Amino acid sequence: MVKMRVSYIVCPVIVFISIIPNAGNTWKDGSVPRDLKPLGDSYTRFDNGQITIDEKASSVNVTALTGKQAILVCVVKNIGNESISWIRHRDTSLLSVNRFIYKNSHRFKVHHQTGSPEWRLSIQPVQLNDTGWYSCQVSITPHLEHKTYLHVIQPSTKILGPKERYIEEGSTINITCIIEAGPSTLNPSFVFWNYNGKIITYDREKGGTVMISERGKQTTSSLIITHATEQDSGIYECDPSVSYTQSVKVHVIKIGEGTDAIRKSGSVQPRLSWILPVLAVLLATTVSTWAV
Repeated sequence: MVKMRVSYIVCPVIVFISIIPNAGNTWKDGSVPRDLKPLGDSYTRFDNGQITIDEKASSVNVTALTGKQAILVCVVKNIGNESISWIRHRDTSLLSVNRFIYKNSHRFKVHHQTGSPEWRLSIQPVQLNDTGWYSCQVSITPHLEHKTYLHVIQPSTKILGPKERYIEEGSTINITCIIEAGPSTLNPSFVFWNYNGKIITYDREKGGTVMISERGKQTTSSLIITHATEQDSGIYECDPSVSYTQSVKVHVIKIGEGTDAIRKSGSVQPRLSWILPVLAVLLATTVSTWAV
């Protein structure tokens, strides 16, 4: 009997598994692998993927007060790797490209957050000659453009009456301030009154301080201090939130002192209030006599 030896040769089978990152999105199909794409607005997609400027979300008319800040907004969707520029039409100045400022001025800045389609041009402090047309432009062919008109207003503050006034002790100090800042939306949201450089508070020890404010095309604010004493002498300032301060110097004097100064300052005192009616009667009598 012949025994046969059967040899089993075990051949290891090596299976090669090719792991292809980002399958379907590789260099071979002409696109940049997803892992290599930079984060940011360059690859944020909206709508159908076309570069567009959102007219509704972008600024159209902007009004600012001199000395304050003006912000122009341009919302560009799907900007990709293209650049955005800000142009001033008055002198065809190139103000900026992306975040880089071309204009040699500290007043101009571009604000943009990574991943946001919103680009902001800020001008601070804004000047009267900044009034005019501005546009944001996207560097494609044909180029996209959105125009914004900036209107700059010079606010004014004035205190009625003389800049220096004399008040008799015990009388009422009444200082009225008029603020004009264009549209009612730009009128001051608050008005401070200062006394010798410090804000007057409502809980003043002597009492009698009243603030009256009215808003409309202009804002009227009055400071009323009753039973004035010599301690109330000093410089009073009307300090609105959207305009410039104006001041008046008040002298509170004792009764009988400084009558000439009081008369020159235009202040009318209660103890002299009987003079006008008497003069009126005398004038009427004189006219009647002449008529006869």
